[in-house]
Amino acid sequence: MNTIRWKMPDQYLTEWYRNLSGAVKTAFYAAFAAGLAAHLYQFTNKLYNYDELANTPGGIGLSTEQGRWLLNWMGRFMRSVFGGSYSLPFF
Repeated sequence: MNTIRWKMPDQYLTEWYRNLSGAVKTAFYAAFAAGLAAHLYQFTNKLYNYDELANTPGGIGLSTEQGRWLLNWMGRFMRSVFGGSYSLPFF
């Protein structure tokens, strides 16, 4: 009688990784590094303050109440040009 030999999931992944060509591995790591570099600013410097959180649904946050008079104009400009919310680090 034949018995079925089951493999653990990590054994399947190890075999699959070994069967990949060097070019595929290089392309994956290069794409991962490029994606990380492209989003590094957001990962390290993005602090969500009240302006960012209030702006997300379509508002423009606290502007003149905190003495940030240009924020109100930027919000109106972005809503008229791009039709929606914006992120402050964009500017």
